[in-house]
Amino acid sequence: MPRPPGPWLRAEYFFSGEEKEWSSILWFIPSAAIPLATIDFNNLGVELELHLMTTFELMLANTVAMRGIYMIANDGTSSLGFDFYNPHFGVNTNPVMPEDVAMVVQLITATPGPSGRGRVYLSGLAKDMTNGSYLSATGDSIGDGLAAALKGNVAIGGDHYTPAVASPTTSAIHPVIITNAVKLLGTNRKRKTRF
Repeated sequence: MPRPPGPWLRAEYFFSGEEKEWSSILWFIPSAAIPLATIDFNNLGVELELHLMTTFELMLANTVAMRGIYMIANDGTSSLGFDFYNPHFGVNTNPVMPEDVAMVVQLITATPGPSGRGRVYLSGLAKDMTNGSYLSATGDSIGDGLAAALKGNVAIGGDHYTPAVASPTTSAIHPVIITNAVKLLGTNRKRKTRF
């Protein structure tokens, strides 16, 4: 996908469990074009980790870890990448589902059509979060909390980062206004081993 015009932040979250690795990507729009030299990537990594993990750790089996985040920031002129490594394990003691079984969160923007919608696939679910091919009642409740978190801004000092959808067809980036945890489980085909 061509990169959209800046400013933006791309955060790829890396997970591992049972000797397998996978990732999920989130996009954000900063409140202002922040000069790359002034970004505190370590602090940003901590806040981005908390943004997802505070809720998602309840769904993650305790044998699954979020290993870290690969961030790419763009200030409108150039881009800079940074690895943030801070393993954070799930807290659910139930067995883990296969890594391709994923909870799906829909991301909807004010832009009509496919270029204004996106999805996030989050794997590493504990077995009690599922009921056949669907989220269980517990999984659905926690999924709703995660969907709400994925709509909220990430605050770093005086700046904030708004969750967004980056369109692969138009190379534009749009702020998320609605999120929804899908009851039907999805398949995560994005497996990475490069973190």
